[in-house]
Amino acid sequence: MIKAVIFDMDGLIFDSERLYAKANVKTAKTLGLDKDEAYFYQFVGIGAQDMAERMKEAFDDELVDEFFRLGEEDAHELLLHGEVPTQPGLHELLDYLDDAGIEKVIASSSEVHMIDVMTKNAGIRDRFSAIHGGDQVEQTKPAPDIFELAWSNLGVSKEETLVLEDSINGVLAAHAAGIPVIMVPDTVEPTDEVRDKALAVVNNLSEVANYLKQNR
Repeated sequence: MIKAVIFDMDGLIFDSERLYAKANVKTAKTLGLDKDEAYFYQFVGIGAQDMAERMKEAFDDELVDEFFRLGEEDAHELLLHGEVPTQPGLHELLDYLDDAGIEKVIASSSEVHMIDVMTKNAGIRDRFSAIHGGDQVEQTKPAPDIFELAWSNLGVSKEETLVLEDSINGVLAAHAAGIPVIMVPDTVEPTDEVRDKALAVVNNLSEVANYLKQNR
C-alpha cells in the first residue's frame, strides 16, 4: 500500500518546462547560438550544473557561463513573477491523496527557493509536508540522491513510496533509488528502457489518481 508520494515539480506539477525552453532559446539567440527548444528538452530533469557541463562539451566554457548568467535572470523573472499554470489533474490528485491520508512531498532539481516561491504563488505550498531541491544534494537526476533524501525523511519503506515524474532522467533516478515510479510525460516521450523501469506511463495526473484507486 502506498503511504507517501514524492512529486517532481517542473513539468509534473507545473507546465514550466516549455517556459524554460523558450527562455533558453531566447538567451541562446542573444549569444549567437542557433538552438531550438528541442535541443534544450534533452536536459529536462537534470540540474543546471550538469546541464552546463554537458553544454561545455560542445561550446566554449565562457560562452556557456554567460548563457547561464543571462538565462538564469530571464527564467527566474518568468517563473517567480509570472503565472505558471499547473498541470491538468493536479488538484484532483492532491485531493485524493489527502482523503486517503497519503503524505506528499516535492523532490525537484530546482533550488529549494524556487520550489517554495512557485508553490506559494500557486497556492499549493501547504499541500506538501516537505520540499527538497537540487541544491541540497551532491548529484542531481539521473543520480538517485534527491529521491534518497526525500524518502529518508518519510518514515516509510521504499515499497510504500511512489515517485511521480515527467522526465526520463527523473524515472532513471527513482529507479536507481529503488523507489517505484509512474511517468507522466510532458515534453519528452518515454523510451522502451523507461517504460520497463516505470510502474506505469499515464497521460495526466488524473490517471495517477485512478491508478492508485485501482491498485490500493
